[in-house]
This record gives sequence, C-alpha cells and structure tokens, in this order.
Amino acid sequence: MNKTASADPIPLYRPDLTHRDEQAVLLQIERAPFRDDAQLLRWEAAWSDLWERPAVAFGDHQEPVRLLKTILGWRSGDVVEGDLLLDPVWREALESSWLHLGVRDVDGVTGQAVGECPIPPDSGILQAVLMQHPFGLPTPQPARDIWILEEISALLRPIKGCGDGAIQLLNLEGPRILPVGIGCVLLSRDQGLMDQLAQLRRYPPSGTACALGLSQLAGLMQRLQRRQELAERYLT
Repeated sequence: MNKTASADPIPLYRPDLTHRDEQAVLLQIERAPFRDDAQLLRWEAAWSDLWERPAVAFGDHQEPVRLLKTILGWRSGDVVEGDLLLDPVWREALESSWLHLGVRDVDGVTGQAVGECPIPPDSGILQAVLMQHPFGLPTPQPARDIWILEEISALLRPIKGCGDGAIQLLNLEGPRILPVGIGCVLLSRDQGLMDQLAQLRRYPPSGTACALGLSQLAGLMQRLQRRQELAERYLT
C-alpha cells in the first residue's frame, strides 16, 4: 500500500477500486441494492452534467439498441455501418435486434474506411453510422438523412471534435483503463428521444451499480493523476 500517493489509497489486490468505492457499495447494499430510482437519477445526472446533454443508463447493452430500433422506426435487416474494430458488445446488441452491421474496407496506410458500406441484397436500407472516437476524431457529416451514433467509451470526458452526432453510446464494461461503473449510458441533445428511452426502459442499472459508478466517476481525476505518476516513474 502506498500511503503517500493519496488520501484514498488504492488496494493492491484490486488496483481499479479504492476504499471509498468499497464503502459506497456496502452502504448501497444496506439501503437498496437492486432498485434505487433516486440513485439512478444521480448517476444519470452525473453523465448529463459532464457531457451537457440528457443521459439514460441501462443495465445491459442490448436493450438500448432494441429501443432505438423501435423508436426510430428501423426494420429487421436494416444496416448500421460500423467500425472494423467495433466493440463486440455492440456487435452482439445489433445482431440481437436483427440489424446488419456493414463494415467498409480500411486503407492499409491511413487506416481510414474507404469505399461504400456493403449492403447485402436481402438486407434493408442504411439507417445509421456507428463510429468510434478513440482519439477525438471529428464527427462526420452525413450525406443524407442518416443517424450518426458515436461510441465514446475511449473518451469518458468530452474532447474537441466529438459529441456532434445524434446519439453517443458509452460502454462502461469490458477491459478498460479506468472503469467507471457497470452497464452502458446513452446521451443525446434530443430530449424527446431520451424521454422515450427512459419511459420504455425495463432494465436500468441496479442501485449498487449506480453507487459504484458515482464513486468511481468522482475519483476519476485522482486515478488519472495516479496513473500519470506511475507512468513517469516507469519512464525514469
């Protein structure tokens, strides 16, 4: 245990969790571990304040894609253009909603997608582009009426050049450098769309998941600073 690193030391057995996170989870377990609407609102408000737009949290990744399909009027077999390295969790969510993922070829030199999005003869029409933002790349402007979905899991905080799409998708799980909760969050400046998602949602994150996420998000800057200190020690 490094007692000089911070006032909230990080246990060596689980370097992505602090004692503050542990206490937040234990307190929530005593209060309301499974369903806590007030805690859910605080969890969503934290992301809404960070990205300056409404947010709706989900306990899994398949439900929000299924709801988007229903609300936006997509049909089974319609195509969503995605990145070659799209997170498998979103691939599975699209497949579970009977949506086809179309992947364009990638230029071997620039790494940029080239050509047209392949649409099988038995598929529907191209409805959306699901792009990732690992480096804050500018949001593309659609040539026609196509929804731009941005996968922002690599960012957490807004970076210039991203966030202009219609909807932002944030995966909170999987192998992450800095975990900040469980499940996923959808964000959009379209308040009506967010209201529909919240109204139709059946599986929000549990009270415990919200408490853990709030604690981890509150300690994000501290963990970023600690990782910077560790990186500098390795360099020296």
